[in-house]
Amino acid sequence: MAKSQSFIDKLAVTIKYGKNRIPLERHDTDELKAIAKYIGLRGYSKLNKEDLLLIIKLNPKYEKSYHPKSVIRVKPPRVKSPDSYLEDYVSGYEDEEDELEDLLDYTTIEERIKEKAIGQPNTDADWYANQLYLELERVAEQRFPSIGEFCFFGYSAAYPQDYRFYDQRPLSYILEYQEDKILGANVHYLNPSYRDSVATSLLNKGGSAYVPKKTLHSYFISNMDNIFIIPDKELEGVARLVTERFVDRDGTKVELQMVWDS
Repeated sequence: MAKSQSFIDKLAVTIKYGKNRIPLERHDTDELKAIAKYIGLRGYSKLNKEDLLLIIKLNPKYEKSYHPKSVIRVKPPRVKSPDSYLEDYVSGYEDEEDELEDLLDYTTIEERIKEKAIGQPNTDADWYANQLYLELERVAEQRFPSIGEFCFFGYSAAYPQDYRFYDQRPLSYILEYQEDKILGANVHYLNPSYRDSVATSLLNKGGSAYVPKKTLHSYFISNMDNIFIIPDKELEGVARLVTERFVDRDGTKVELQMVWDS
């Protein structure tokens, strides 16, 4: 059973970055919340254990602390038997046949959504976004992203008055965790006619990727919801879909062409 906030506050003073020589994975949820509290993360109280582990491990304060160094373990190399090499070869051949069959039958998220759109009235950005959420619920992981991953999520700006406009449904490439925020490159700021190429060029580049300046934005972790990790093979098509929702500081919808031309 989860403990009270006062208990978490007291535990944070004691546990700090984690129990010495004990991996984060072996800390319970309340202990992870205490660590999150100690390193200054916001919105940690509503996160589950898996998400707490991710955002703590990627936090710069935690990375520089004593704790990660105290739990490093080196696994001995695994020695394979001669028979296992034959098993791997046979298994690999069968897997290639299965992959080829799946590839021939496969249709992308973009293709499925555009097929649904035929004959449909009012297929605006909100309609496409709803369809994308339905598709991602079937095929995508729902969790906090790692550096170098693309994710689609809902966002409510903490300080909307500071922005001319912002996207409530970003499609963002994650570059860095910054304490209680994530730095990402939201390709929705780019015209759909070429942003698919920009998106696919970022794959496997990690946090060192070059991105267009206008796409760079920070997101408070506590203000993100409905987070879906975009599978690599779906990225090109998903980037082409117009699913963004830009609003001004008063919450009024903004013309998308104005955003793309800005």
